Amino acid sequence: MTRTSKTSRSKMIWKTRYSHTSLWAGTGALEKVLKPLCSSIGYLEGDEATLSAVYACFLFIAHHLKSVSDSTLEGLGVDRLSMLDFVHVRLKTIVSSVHVLAFVTDPLFYDMRLNLARRYGQEFLNLGSEVGLFTQCRDALERIAGNDDELRAILAEQFAYFLAMRMEQTLFANVKHFKPWLIWAQVDDANLCHLARVLVQVHSNPSSAVGGERNHKTNSRVHSKQRIRLGEERCQRQVAIAFNAGQLERVLQKRREEPFLIHIANIGSECAEGISSGNPPATGDDLEDASDVPEDEFRIVEDPSCILDQYLGDVDDVEEIIGQGVVYRSQMT
Repeated sequence: MTRTSKTSRSKMIWKTRYSHTSLWAGTGALEKVLKPLCSSIGYLEGDEATLSAVYACFLFIAHHLKSVSDSTLEGLGVDRLSMLDFVHVRLKTIVSSVHVLAFVTDPLFYDMRLNLARRYGQEFLNLGSEVGLFTQCRDALERIAGNDDELRAILAEQFAYFLAMRMEQTLFANVKHFKPWLIWAQVDDANLCHLARVLVQVHSNPSSAVGGERNHKTNSRVHSKQRIRLGEERCQRQVAIAFNAGQLERVLQKRREEPFLIHIANIGSECAEGISSGNPPATGDDLEDASDVPEDEFRIVEDPSCILDQYLGDVDDVEEIIGQGVVYRSQMT
């Protein structure tokens, strides 16, 4: 067989394999299932992510899997219940009762919690846990109180008072887009004073181990003798110092205005409106098209590591991929 014949045959095989409709249909279905997961990972690895957003992102992913059409899952050869079980198992390795407490006491996710409970039932909010959502919050408060029986009783009473409040009639509804520790720092209600002091500390924690390391260990790691000795290349030292300088100069936002976060905070609103108006709740692909914020506008949070772009080159032509645990966002249109 001549070289020309081999080339023609290879082109024919490539054209037959990669132009087949089923291949791209499966790729599109996989993208539809995994895109919320990638967006959640990208947001939680950023500086602006809050502790309460961790549990909210898991609820968002579970809601998305419940909303994906059966035809999409069949095209991938996966089962809906198996996917949800995977989310529940992964949740147990990451989330603690403190994450649940942060989620419940964050005013931004108040509507999300009520809408999902109305849509799927209160048990859905437990994400596979045998312990109820509010019970986990009380367990977290007991751990925070420690051996102080008086404080434990006060926190339990004030938490019950908070749950009995209607958010629409309080300050929380007007300032819910602020960072949660800033909201609770302004609470001067005598019925919530002890709980507020505790929640300011809870919500001030970073959302992940990545955030904790970035906040507390970057300086010593970059400037240590071991780091300089291992990084013999001058460019590597410059990049490390430039990144550290960006970390020191960063200023965190007081408000939460990221389109992705606003989107997940409003999850379930369409269902609530449909039920209240007498219309059946939307299902399948209808829920995916009902979002006020297009998925293409989801922005991975601003990361101080952008200062490294001058060293790493242009990434405008890179598609959205996941590699080495980092989400890269394409700017292709």
